[in-house]
Amino acid sequence: MIAGFMAILLACSLAAFAPVSALADPADDAQAAVDDAQATLDAAESRMAEINEEYEQLTAEVERLQQQIDDTAASALEAQQAIRLGIGGRGGVPGWQFSGTSRPGARLEELR
Repeated sequence: MIAGFMAILLACSLAAFAPVSALADPADDAQAAVDDAQATLDAAESRMAEINEEYEQLTAEVERLQQQIDDTAASALEAQQAIRLGIGGRGGVPGWQFSGTSRPGARLEELR
């Protein structure tokens, strides 16, 4: 019985002399949480800057491509208008005059 009492006494006395580093310090835990949060915030801000730069590049590319589309559409409309007028590649002479007919569409009637 005395041995059991001595074992309990020894266990309790050792717990009182536990190393300080083994005990959790709330201030250290709070500082670690703040440090982790700051690192997460820094990473998020860095990624946001990257996303913003990518957005700017994509916006510029969209504007460039839209200008190409607009230029191509304008050229196509000019070509379509020239074809409607029959001036395509004949030095400004309408197609119905170039074919030797007297009026537009006459050549088509001849071919039927």
